[in-house]
Amino acid sequence: MEKNLPSKNRIIIPVFQRLSRELGKERVIWRYAPILICEKYSMDYHRRYFEVLASKLANYTEKCTVSFMDLYRSTARNVKTLHIVKDTYEMQAELL
Repeated sequence: MEKNLPSKNRIIIPVFQRLSRELGKERVIWRYAPILICEKYSMDYHRRYFEVLASKLANYTEKCTVSFMDLYRSTARNVKTLHIVKDTYEMQAELL
């Protein structure tokens, strides 16, 4: 979603795994965020992608935090082209 980020598969995940081996899996926390709902990043997309990432990180961490996107005025302006659907408590609970 963010431009100019390194590849998750080639760089970010291996670095996370190495950090976990060096520090211990109880000391590293995986964060899945921001969760936003739109045509490209649907609820189904998040279910599938979370499972993929979780399978790659499961042996390297004991904790995962998640957060949903807050649409502040400046945030809403920056993501306007994504046509984000305002999530509801029910949507959040279903996804979690």
